[in-house]
Amino acid sequence: MTEQPRLLGGRYELGAIIGRGGMADVIAANDIRLGRKVAIKLMRRELASDPLFLARFRREAQAAAGLNHPTIVAVYDSGEDIVGTGTDAASLPYIVMELVEGETVRDILRSGAGFTPERALQVARDVLTALDYSHRNGIVHRDIKPGNVMITKSGAIKVMDFGIARAMSDSGNTLTASQTVMGTAQYLSPEQARGGEADARSDIYSLGCLLYEMLTGKPPFTGESAVAIAYQHVSGLVVSPSEVNPEVNPNIDALVQMALAKDATERYQSAAEMRTDIDRALIGDKVTAVLPTVPMNYSAVTVKPVATKSRTNPWVWVLSAAGVFLAAAVAIWVYGSSLNPGGGNQVEVPDLAGLSAEAAITVLSDYNLVLGSITPAESDRPANTIIDQDPDVGSRVAEGSSVNVTISAGATQIIVPTVAGLVSAEDARRVLASVNLQLGNITSVDNDQPEGYVVGSIPPAGTSVPVGTRVSIEISNGFGVVPALEGLPEAQARSDLGAAGYQVVVVPQPAATALPGTVLAQSPAAGTRLKIGSRVSITVATSDVPVEPEPETP
Repeated sequence: MTEQPRLLGGRYELGAIIGRGGMADVIAANDIRLGRKVAIKLMRRELASDPLFLARFRREAQAAAGLNHPTIVAVYDSGEDIVGTGTDAASLPYIVMELVEGETVRDILRSGAGFTPERALQVARDVLTALDYSHRNGIVHRDIKPGNVMITKSGAIKVMDFGIARAMSDSGNTLTASQTVMGTAQYLSPEQARGGEADARSDIYSLGCLLYEMLTGKPPFTGESAVAIAYQHVSGLVVSPSEVNPEVNPNIDALVQMALAKDATERYQSAAEMRTDIDRALIGDKVTAVLPTVPMNYSAVTVKPVATKSRTNPWVWVLSAAGVFLAAAVAIWVYGSSLNPGGGNQVEVPDLAGLSAEAAITVLSDYNLVLGSITPAESDRPANTIIDQDPDVGSRVAEGSSVNVTISAGATQIIVPTVAGLVSAEDARRVLASVNLQLGNITSVDNDQPEGYVVGSIPPAGTSVPVGTRVSIEISNGFGVVPALEGLPEAQARSDLGAAGYQVVVVPQPAATALPGTVLAQSPAAGTRLKIGSRVSITVATSDVPVEPEPETP
């Protein structure tokens, strides 16, 4: 007797499993009511009793159901299926989606087929179209990666899996707040890696990682663990795509680097803005991308407490944050305990150094471990990041065990970084802010550097100062002083003028009493205050002395 297909919701005949994820299986199915093929994402039974996973799964259905666009996998229906009987009965939520025939970008990359720069830009452009639509509808995807981008047999792009998407207006939701660091390590934005809020610009960063991998065949950062990769997103420098793939031109380098800016304010501020720049690159026009600044000591990430009128003890906000992290840790512990009540399996303790306590919760959950006590300690390491842990990295412990951590409460003294040579006061402000110092007075001075360049600081670089100190800077006003040139050899005069930032105009003059090539005069005179880049003329002796004709003999 032929076994009847399992029927879901009274209308969906289930077929073969076509995909597996951490939370659900994806099954090909037939909608017998409408006579069409669909894909059904069905939550795994072992997770159905966990309220956090249930809430996340239902949130995906709500987020994706409200998005109706050709570049986004459509959601048709959702519901819950009762499996088992009696005390073994469980309600499994499911989502009915458009069945897309094709392959993911991940599949293409793994096959070695790769993408030409032009095709990579076209794929990125269509993903940005999807993101532009979802962002305008108030939804941040938060997990853009090769596995979540489908390319159909006709070449169309479909973005899928809004499983950790979040409404932009939902930042106060405690469930969302405890999951802001969720995502895939190789495509995680710096703010997500630090445990901060994800917004539309976080999706831009992840799209930049995706584009980078399509252009070069590998993600911008790799490492032995998710922790190592996440740390690089916060502090590592990205190698330009053209250095990996010579077919990539500087135009594409620029837009990728802007998308991957560590500071979200230096990225494209919307998906539409980046898409417009990609359109320029596709037709060979110059892009508008501005290369992000790379401040010194960029890895010195700080978490700023909320300003108040009265002086608040720094331990208050550190310990308050610890309370939030511990609450989230309890939720993760409940999940770990429900899946591994025996706790007999041994796992290796991961490296948590440099992560926020919130990010550590997510990393530990991947190992079925939980965050234990959080102890603040004064340190010159970035505030609110883990500086020690117990058990140590690599230790073998039972699943469900706690890992205690020590977090940096920040330093009381900071070394003033070098700002001389930066091209603007704004660049100096960013560098100072990255080490928790403030920009003080800005003084314009005569200097041989171009106008606006930073030429020094007070206190000077290398000085130890309290956190929050205001550092004043001097910037070049574009004026310098003309050096003394008379009597010098022409080559030396040219060198001195070039070093001072001036252009040289040479006026040859025959001279019987001076060595050829000697500067006889200059204009303007030595000591004159003159705009950098101006011309300074020098009169140089030549050997061509005119000969007086001999008088004719009568």
